[in-house]
Amino acid sequence: MSPFGISNQDDNDEELNYVEGEGEPQAQTAAEIIASCAEDMAALWADAGVQAVLTQRKMKTRLEEGPGFFLNDVMRVAARDYEPSDEDVVRARLRTMGVQEYRFRKGLDADREWMLYDVGGARSLRNAWYPYFDDINALIFLAPISCFDERLAEDRRVNRLQDSLLIWKAVCSSTLLAKVQLILFLNKCDLLEKKIQRGVQVSQYVTSYGTRPNEAKAVAKCSYFQLFSALAKLIVTAGIDFRQQFKDVFLKHSPEKRTFYSYLTSVVDTKATAVTVATVHDGIQRQYMKDADIL
Repeated sequence: MSPFGISNQDDNDEELNYVEGEGEPQAQTAAEIIASCAEDMAALWADAGVQAVLTQRKMKTRLEEGPGFFLNDVMRVAARDYEPSDEDVVRARLRTMGVQEYRFRKGLDADREWMLYDVGGARSLRNAWYPYFDDINALIFLAPISCFDERLAEDRRVNRLQDSLLIWKAVCSSTLLAKVQLILFLNKCDLLEKKIQRGVQVSQYVTSYGTRPNEAKAVAKCSYFQLFSALAKLIVTAGIDFRQQFKDVFLKHSPEKRTFYSYLTSVVDTKATAVTVATVHDGIQRQYMKDADIL
């Protein structure tokens, strides 16, 4: 019996279902395997010891970003008749490898085809970006501001937020992108809020924070609609105005003068994200028409 109340199965026990008259176990679909393990997964995830270890090793928030959301509702997700909800789809993550191309038409602008290139952010993938930067109208840069206390998987010496700033600097200073509209998404505000609520000390990772305490209570009392405004104030109050850091890089390193566009976002908030994307879409279209001397 394991510490979690899960019985240990012997490799040769009856858990393996054999086809009568044959020496090979019956093939099981992934759905059947997951469904049969649902109670064990739920027990393991709910165990206080497991949760304590995850918190101690600072893995709690990282898990909540992806698999933790599904583990909190594992009995529903593991059901044999499971069908993903819209929120499940938004929460599901698939790492971008290489460059993915998407083509779509949108609303009243259906006569014009939009092309979107999704490029992977891992260090080994960055050299593949540049062939796709030629003749683009806009570049949307996603910077996860919740990762101020995390390190790169490829190089544990490098802070992830600092790495985002370095990539942003390279993008802003590129002469190839000198006339391209740059749009900054400071993403994962929801996870930033969770980290601060959990008591992650910003001063350990951002020297400009000084000796001031984390303002977790201020964020915890926010209503849903006040969240983004409160987070923005919290970031400024703590002396870690990430938006200003990115803006300073933009203004200092852009080869030509251009407008700085930035948005605090949480892509799991589909309603707010839809408004932001619509605003960005309209802005790109207006700039395109201006460049074409239509406006």
